[in-house]
Amino acid sequence: MPKTENSLNVKNQSKRNGKRSFSVSRRLVAGAVASSLVILPATSAFAAPADNSEAIGQLIDTNLLKQDLLDAVKSTAGDISDPGPNQKKLALGGIELPLISNGTNNGLLDLGSVGLLSSYAAAPNAQTAKAAAGVLGENGIIKIGSGTSPYDNATIDLTRLLTGLGVSGLSNKVLDEFELSLGAVASTASKSNGKITSDYKLADAELNIGSPLVANLTKTLGKSVNGIGSTLNTAVGTKGVLGSAVNALNVNVNVLGLVKLKTSDVSIGINGLDKALDVVVKDVLQGTVKDKNGLVKIDLKTGDINVDLAKLVKNNPKTGDLNGLAPNTEVLTAATISKITDGVAQALGTVVADLNTALKKALNSVELVITVKANAKALLLAKVNGDVVIKSTLGGLAGVKGAAAPKATTTLTVKVLGIKLSVGKIVEPILNAVLKLVKAPAGLLLNDVLGSVEPTLTKVVNPVLKTLDPVLEKVISKALKVTINEQKNPKATDNESFTVSAVTVTLLPNANTSNTAKVSLATSTVRAKDNASK
Repeated sequence: MPKTENSLNVKNQSKRNGKRSFSVSRRLVAGAVASSLVILPATSAFAAPADNSEAIGQLIDTNLLKQDLLDAVKSTAGDISDPGPNQKKLALGGIELPLISNGTNNGLLDLGSVGLLSSYAAAPNAQTAKAAAGVLGENGIIKIGSGTSPYDNATIDLTRLLTGLGVSGLSNKVLDEFELSLGAVASTASKSNGKITSDYKLADAELNIGSPLVANLTKTLGKSVNGIGSTLNTAVGTKGVLGSAVNALNVNVNVLGLVKLKTSDVSIGINGLDKALDVVVKDVLQGTVKDKNGLVKIDLKTGDINVDLAKLVKNNPKTGDLNGLAPNTEVLTAATISKITDGVAQALGTVVADLNTALKKALNSVELVITVKANAKALLLAKVNGDVVIKSTLGGLAGVKGAAAPKATTTLTVKVLGIKLSVGKIVEPILNAVLKLVKAPAGLLLNDVLGSVEPTLTKVVNPVLKTLDPVLEKVISKALKVTINEQKNPKATDNESFTVSAVTVTLLPNANTSNTAKVSLATSTVRAKDNASK
């Protein structure tokens, strides 16, 4: 839903997908996104002039925060001024720091309770430097395994960017929430005798997108399902195709030449239709759907679209996840954004097939009941009481292969001169006559109902996709750039610095401004001499 706050903060929130989040959001003024930000220089090492080597481990590196705030989550070292090792451990549980505001807010950096985060830096001699940041153990060792982690996610909330993107067709009825969720992160870098090594870990990364347009599908498709119920109810009415058929029933049965029975007062009804259709709506339209690759998951009830970004780079043969990727891997390219929109289309497309299957099952679970009363004309003194009741599914009446055959029961009793006669010869001809009358119209009704399901539902889903797909593609490409294993100066030589960040998010990457906002998580920087002779 639309955000009323637009503060830059890091806080613990409860998201619609049920995760607690370590959230980094930007306070923005709609329509003046880039120009309204207070942009400050990115951080760099603060080694003394005499230091030959230095290291920085930093949890958050961004051009949106003041230097003193960045220092709070940073460790530094220099071989002469302070060789270390230095490690800051933040046992997070309510630490709050003021943030740069846009002039009107009192935003807070609330580190919440997301676990143990650390920064580490050591520069023991002129040729050696090591830095690390993120979820670390002693001596800057990364403690995150690959894949899902128990740590809370960092969330960059981009919802307030939506109105300033200038995307045609975008409104809060199409998209009303847009955020990037990042799992636990860590990085490490070292330089020793001229050799640079680095590593990073990122537990997971997701795009979480809210779409009222998708949420409204449930209502619209639900009306289509109810329309099928109305069609069946009409069919069994007096003027309906099945009601008219059974009302034409006319059977004369002679019982041993003693009693003539004539059918009358035939009625037909449906049992359990509303309940069966309610189950269809609950199971299909209030559940989740996915594309075949598991890239996109959509909650039909809420309209939430979840995109697992790991699936976009899962071609990594070694790890099959977000780790071990090549330096400066861009996650959201034209090709991968196209995969996302294709995944959304495919996931929503499964709704039609799922509803079709569920409705077929529902029609086989509802019970049609035909009740036939019999009038007696006695040749001798006779007494007749009761009905013949035929129960079947629509498929059974239509003679569909595999459907259970209709069954007839009776409460008829026939007595002549006080002697009770068998009614078996009465029930069978009545059953056969009924089935003969209703088989053809039941078959036509079944084909009409099931045949109309897919086209009807497709007409509902296609306009949603036609609106959503181009908007989604443009929003993702304009709003952010995500770089994993970002490396700066990877071939650094003597006295040059090397930096690795587990993940860097650039907001409004195509904006026509030099003040593009960037946030890097888990950044490690090292600088050292290549050898002792220099």
